[in-house]
Amino acid sequence: DFVGKDGIIVAKTVQNSNEINAELQNLLYRYIKKIDSVRNADNMTCDEIKEFLLTDTTVPDDELTFLEYARRQAETYRGNSQKLMYHTINHLEDFFTRPMYFEDITVGVLRKIDEKWAETMTINTRGIYFRNIRAIFNRAIDDEITTNYPFRKFKIKSTAKKKHELPVECLRKLAQLTFAPSENLKELARDLFMLSFYLCGVNLKDIYNWKKNKLKNGKICFVRYKIRRFEPETVEITLQPEAQALLDRAQGLYTANKLEEAIQLIDSIGVLYPKAYEVRHAANRLGYDVTRSQLQRDVVFIDSVLTEKQAELDKMLPEYTYERDMAYQQTGRYLWPTQVIEKNTSRSYLRAQVEENGQMSLTSIYVNARPIHHTAVKVSAPDGTFVQTPMSPDSYETTNLGLTIEKADYALDNDGGVSEFIAQRADQKLMMEFIGDRTQKVTLTPADRKAIQEVLELANRLSLVRQLKENQEENHRKIEFVERKMAEFDGN
Repeated sequence: DFVGKDGIIVAKTVQNSNEINAELQNLLYRYIKKIDSVRNADNMTCDEIKEFLLTDTTVPDDELTFLEYARRQAETYRGNSQKLMYHTINHLEDFFTRPMYFEDITVGVLRKIDEKWAETMTINTRGIYFRNIRAIFNRAIDDEITTNYPFRKFKIKSTAKKKHELPVECLRKLAQLTFAPSENLKELARDLFMLSFYLCGVNLKDIYNWKKNKLKNGKICFVRYKIRRFEPETVEITLQPEAQALLDRAQGLYTANKLEEAIQLIDSIGVLYPKAYEVRHAANRLGYDVTRSQLQRDVVFIDSVLTEKQAELDKMLPEYTYERDMAYQQTGRYLWPTQVIEKNTSRSYLRAQVEENGQMSLTSIYVNARPIHHTAVKVSAPDGTFVQTPMSPDSYETTNLGLTIEKADYALDNDGGVSEFIAQRADQKLMMEFIGDRTQKVTLTPADRKAIQEVLELANRLSLVRQLKENQEENHRKIEFVERKMAEFDGN
């Protein structure tokens, strides 16, 4: 009785009602078929029927919809084949408007799918998806789930791809091409391409997996990744002895202090020649030297920047008021002198403060005999532009001498851009609107605009100095780690 005349179970006003109704209709169909299979269902109580239906939720293959069966089959696929099968299923889900069984998918349905997909897909892409659909039908026929086979009359379309080839002369020019020092990544790309060419067109994925294989008599022996499950035949290809040349070039870059280029070349040796053990051993040891030199260089650079920025910060701090309650605050905070609390006890305004670690926040303070229970503020400029904070997660109210004092806090990264907006327009007349049960507008005074601008500048400086110190500590830890690895390496 709870199913409408049009088959609707959940009202269309409910979000995702189409998907929910489709699932529920499919579930009801299964339950009805399961109950029909029981001879004494009329003698079962409601509780017994419920237990019977819920005891075994596994649906036999012959009761599955096309997409349910396709998903089960997709689980048996691997790699890109599985991804393509899931892509096919997802596109069919977007097309189907109800549960579709094998018998429902006719030649006419396939043609409609083809017409719809043609709006956004190429012929060959559609061909891939239709071949996946055909594969599901073939499996279902083998499993004796269906006898329907619409592909007897539906032909999968495709177009021949144009083959691209490089003339021999182009390959020679590419092999002899020289690169500028700044083009080392282009050179690495050329080397990978030429290596594939020298090794009979081997795939890059096979090159990356060579670390799991063996080098015998100057030949690399491996099983092609693409066909490893079907034809696990070992391929033998002569490996060209170019690894030592790359190592020599990396050593030269290291000596010349071109550390980034040296690291990239050292990394490429491990990729291109994973079985040239002696060369790789020397390259790994050189890699530690290069990494330590990089870190030491960074330490020197950060030290110089940190000294400069700390000096600038030390000059700024005396301009601000520092507050800290030693009884319960582990760190203090800085305010602009015009906004210290004792000078602003009975007015509505927007206060800015920043912790010693650079974390800035705004506090909107509303003082009035009539509370509005505000949790957000909006700031507007004369040109009509405005910003608004999200609802504050930290608001509170007190009373004093018949006045209600409302406060709401907004962290810099969650203030809706209000701090930046005011700092960029500190010379303009800005309006602030408290938003609560009702709204109340006040003018941001020039002193308040300047205070927010100055506190934001201090927050940026404090954050920069803190970040530089953290980076420096991290570099020192990395240097210690690298030196330990170097000691272990030299001891072996």
